[in-house]
Amino acid sequence: MEYMYNYSITAHLYSIYGMIAVILFNLFFTYKITELPKLRRFMLIFTPMGSVMLAGAIFTGIIMMAAKHLEFTLANIVMIVLSIFIIILEAKRSKSLRFTTTATLQTYKTTAYKLLGIELGAIIAVVIFVIMVR
Repeated sequence: MEYMYNYSITAHLYSIYGMIAVILFNLFFTYKITELPKLRRFMLIFTPMGSVMLAGAIFTGIIMMAAKHLEFTLANIVMIVLSIFIIILEAKRSKSLRFTTTATLQTYKTTAYKLLGIELGAIIAVVIFVIMVR
């Protein structure tokens, strides 16, 4: 049983690495791409990847909580709140891209940098918090 729990921790950790990688790719390509159709096409591919990574982290977190008999610790509550927060920020970023025109592309990029930076900072802060608490 302990082996399964350790495996779920490893899977959870790799899901978090995946989330960070997708955020960094989004930041890089949002900076690099200068044409709106190319940016939309890129986001069409990478937004689901970010969602899959977040879903993987949430799923493995649920599995670990079930293995621990649904023990709600402060770290678990913080991670749940962070997951909801990231979902909201991604929805805002996606909605803002939907209404972006060529004339407002730079405004979208500024908004995207802020939202992605907040997501990245929040993930790193929660990882540090969870390491400190345990």
